[in-house]
Amino acid sequence: MDKYALKSNLKNYYDTDANLRNSKSINADWKVRVREEFTKLLKHENVKTLLELGAGAGHDSLHFKDMGINVVAIDLSTEMVKKCIEKGIASRKLINFRNICPKFSFFNFTSPTHRLRILESQRFSA
Repeated sequence: MDKYALKSNLKNYYDTDANLRNSKSINADWKVRVREEFTKLLKHENVKTLLELGAGAGHDSLHFKDMGINVVAIDLSTEMVKKCIEKGIASRKLINFRNICPKFSFFNFTSPTHRLRILESQRFSA
């Protein structure tokens, strides 16, 4: 399968599944613990902005927004982006990673268990 077909299949899957994923509970004990640990790290690093890639319905993004962090949620799925916007989260559809050029100090990939500090804002270039 080529990369364009894969991207299209993922988008279609998550578009179709958006309502179900939005309704799922986000308060599993492990998830709460991981979010709290990551929030401590963000606060310790004095992070003000977070770009979440693969944000889904925005459950994690909303948590970080509520913690006072400026979050932008990115997802392949138009329907997932709509769910984020409904929650008051700045959200964009990912078209091409190279188009993401705001200055963010941390990126969040898909799950709070897979956080990765990639680039400090002063090093990020378009």
